[in-house]
Amino acid sequence: VIINAHDGSSSVNLMAGMFRTVCENGLIVATANYGHETIRHSRKTAAVDAVEAAHRMIECAEESELLVRQMQQMILSRRQQSELAQIGHQLRLGPKKTELTEAISPDLFLKAIRPEDEGYTLWATFNRIQENMIRGGGIQVNLVNSARRRKLVKLREISGISQSMDMNKGLWCAAVEMMVDK
Repeated sequence: VIINAHDGSSSVNLMAGMFRTVCENGLIVATANYGHETIRHSRKTAAVDAVEAAHRMIECAEESELLVRQMQQMILSRRQQSELAQIGHQLRLGPKKTELTEAISPDLFLKAIRPEDEGYTLWATFNRIQENMIRGGGIQVNLVNSARRRKLVKLREISGISQSMDMNKGLWCAAVEMMVDK
């Protein structure tokens, strides 16, 4: 993805990642982020810098594509899936124990929303957790307040790009680390 201002008022941003179609109307979501480069327009070498950055992105994307293929081949045990879900849980809700973090089991992040995300591979598990972390809507729990009234709480979708990218990056690194530790 390239973001640029036609008048030079902002930097050129190059972002590499994997995207997948999530519905028939063409909506896509980022599955993994492979890098981000920013180039200032004010530099005389901006065009050369942009080309060099694009080449770095291509190299990074090729390496990541190989990792994805390996993730698609790696079968996880139930324990390994739960470990990755625990990491997603902490990335999404934080490490501090609260009523909400106690009520939402990390295994709720393993729920498949789409049939193509079912399965026991590292890639399928990564995608289920990632979608539940970012979209949140499929995760809901009943909490009991101090007046002993039940309240349905739904995880909200993450709309901030920075927070979304941080969570994606953290989960991606955890998934890659699982491959190394196998």
